[in-house]
Amino acid sequence: MAGDKQQQHTLHFVVFPWLAFGHLIPFLELSKRLAARGHAVTFVSTPRNIARLPALAEGLSDRVRMVALPLPAVDGLPEGAESTADVPPEKVELLKAGFDGLAAPLADFLAAACAGDPEEEEEGVFGTRPDWIVLDFAHYWLCPIAEKHQIPCAMFFIYPASWVAYGGAHEENVKHPCVTIEDFMAEMLNASGVADSERYSRTVDHCRLLVPRVFPILAELFRKPVVPAGLLLPAAGDRHHGGDHGDTTTRWLDEQPPGSVLYVALGSEAPVTVENVCELAAGLELSGARFLWALRPPSMLPEGFEERTSRRGLVWTGWVPQMRVLGHVAMGAFLTHCGWGSVAESLRFGHPLVMLPFITDQGLIARMMTERGVGVEVARRDDDGWFGRDDVAVAVRRVMVEEDGKVFALNARRLVSHGIARYAALLLCAIATVTRDLGPRDVAATHHDVVSSTPRPSHPTSRHAIPNRHAFAIPDCHAFAIPGCHAFVIHHAVTDSRSRRRMAAEEGVVIACHTKEEFYAKMGKAKETKKLVVIDFTASWCGPSRSIAPVFVEFAKKYPHVVFLKVDIDELREYEIEGVPTFHFVKGGEKIDIVVGANKDELQTKVEKHAGQPA
Repeated sequence: MAGDKQQQHTLHFVVFPWLAFGHLIPFLELSKRLAARGHAVTFVSTPRNIARLPALAEGLSDRVRMVALPLPAVDGLPEGAESTADVPPEKVELLKAGFDGLAAPLADFLAAACAGDPEEEEEGVFGTRPDWIVLDFAHYWLCPIAEKHQIPCAMFFIYPASWVAYGGAHEENVKHPCVTIEDFMAEMLNASGVADSERYSRTVDHCRLLVPRVFPILAELFRKPVVPAGLLLPAAGDRHHGGDHGDTTTRWLDEQPPGSVLYVALGSEAPVTVENVCELAAGLELSGARFLWALRPPSMLPEGFEERTSRRGLVWTGWVPQMRVLGHVAMGAFLTHCGWGSVAESLRFGHPLVMLPFITDQGLIARMMTERGVGVEVARRDDDGWFGRDDVAVAVRRVMVEEDGKVFALNARRLVSHGIARYAALLLCAIATVTRDLGPRDVAATHHDVVSSTPRPSHPTSRHAIPNRHAFAIPDCHAFAIPGCHAFVIHHAVTDSRSRRRMAAEEGVVIACHTKEEFYAKMGKAKETKKLVVIDFTASWCGPSRSIAPVFVEFAKKYPHVVFLKVDIDELREYEIEGVPTFHFVKGGEKIDIVVGANKDELQTKVEKHAGQPA
């Protein structure tokens, strides 16, 4: 029976990321979390990318299957190139053209999966039609295919929410068009024939499930409710102490003093010029710091640089296992382009940052990290963004040599220690919300043991109300230390106002207040009768709020002499609520107590304390 019950809750997810390892890894981590919850995941990519992914744990390998779709040939795209790591930045647009050629084979795969191919019956849940498709920013062609088979789509952003909000909704950009040359730069076409902004907006328009992170403002911009889901990072494990002598970078790090090395990596898509590399190299040389530099291609280096710095530096042009490098005890800081995946991986180990952003969300991430005191940004000229060797040397020495570096490192460690566990709870609650399998036992195991409330995010009324878009940097999770977490946005789980009013009747004596007038009327009546009022401040995007709702209904029936009200914080926004769910206890018009989080026992204790046992 238990096995049958589990099977009833098993869902089949198709997960399909963009062809960059900064996307592939978080999508794989999401797949592993879904599989750990008992669901089945079909992970789709190209053959070479799948071969380069980390191996799955033994307990998950039967829940995650890999489906390899060969990348079509494109004129000008190097043979064997299947990810952004395989091509220089100027050829990424050709990779996008090849990626668009996967539409037809993906359509064939979905058609076969939905037809219930008899040959796949032996594959168990993998022989069933998909319940969800989780896709990336570039799949503007996938949602119409999914709609033909009535499969809902989830758009999963690996970018910080502040960047998603900065870009805004397509229709809002139409209403407020770009007017300067700089405004139009993100709209430029490339060799694939589709601008990245167009891919992004067309995918968002189709998705029933969206995954950004500044929850209310994005729900308002895209008209899709948002559920936070935490950070998706590979398991950190213990800091690596060496011993793997098959890895040149590890062997070199083994020979360096603890905390002495600066890791330098600028990602695979940053438009780094020869001049940028020369100035960065000269700055590293001037700084005197030890460094490990992941660089492609080496021909960009100034003549003689490697020889002059060979005693304290290593330039590596092959594949670098970034998590292993960052976890090595010799590592002291990270010079990064501020891609969110790289920043999050660095923070996992508490490393301070030297920040050199180039494109897209990287400038906003650098701004947020600077404001949180975890590093410094390399100074650039205001007019053209140029940086020089002296700017690099000053930033590196400040983090690696001067006393400020100790403060940055301490702040980075505090940032990660305060946030990672809470994000883990958010992820579990979000998955439970999406899959609708969160029961009372799950609440005890996955939520109360880690964190008991979901933070209420900041809520600017509109991006167009912000006077200086360049300085726009909303904290991604208002009550959490680490800025930036993944999230699910549920379309089908949220109803219109009329449906919510019908739900109020089904909830017994729990009264849902949708307007200020309704709320004040109920509070006034309770004050006259001197009854205790318990107010559940909730949110449709919050898994813990949804999990405690049946308990709140149960209490309302058990304590009929108490007034139980429910208020959605996204409907009545004037109340200053720091986290949801939050329960206020009011008597005689005065707040007398509060419970923060989905804690059934504490809630019941305080109801009985202030209202007594039912007659």
